[in-house]
Amino acid sequence: MSAHSLKDIGIVFTSVEERYQLVLDKWIAALRKKNHGTDALLQNEFISHGTVMTRQPGIRVLLVDDFVPWIGYVSTTLEASPDYQIVGQASDGLAAVQIAQTLRPDLILLDIGLPNLNGLEAAKRISLLSPASKILFVSAIRDSSVVESALSEGAGYVLKSDGRSELLAGIEAVLQGKRFVSRGLINVSLLTSSFD
Repeated sequence: MSAHSLKDIGIVFTSVEERYQLVLDKWIAALRKKNHGTDALLQNEFISHGTVMTRQPGIRVLLVDDFVPWIGYVSTTLEASPDYQIVGQASDGLAAVQIAQTLRPDLILLDIGLPNLNGLEAAKRISLLSPASKILFVSAIRDSSVVESALSEGAGYVLKSDGRSELLAGIEAVLQGKRFVSRGLINVSLLTSSFD
């Protein structure tokens, strides 16, 4: 259905965020209808891009990145361990906020350079809506001011270039309540003076 035909039937969006909320509300309503109006189904299952994923034991992870090969690598890495359950994926910041609010994951792996809402702004909103979720930024950005801002919103920062050797270590550190910074960033004077 095109945007023009949506206007014709009286549906008008004032923001992209409203579109995400409408889609999310429709998913939840469909699940409630399927379960005769109760939230029991929502308590036992998760929504991810229109599909329902059954809850498994382990750390519930939301992946947020717009680079499909990276999402594939992270998914494969995490799915190899029974300790992690990927409960959702988002490819932009607004979707990440909406999904995090609904799923309340234990851990969010969050890129910074995202469409619609960057990862730093998404992290601020997520922290308000799902305060128990731990955030580990995973990005290619090395700029010290961006890293500093990210660390003020999340518990860790892994460079994608160091992901093979440091992603799991970063996840474990963040889950244990520790701060984690990629070795590739240790020479940034801001980080060595602020987080040693």
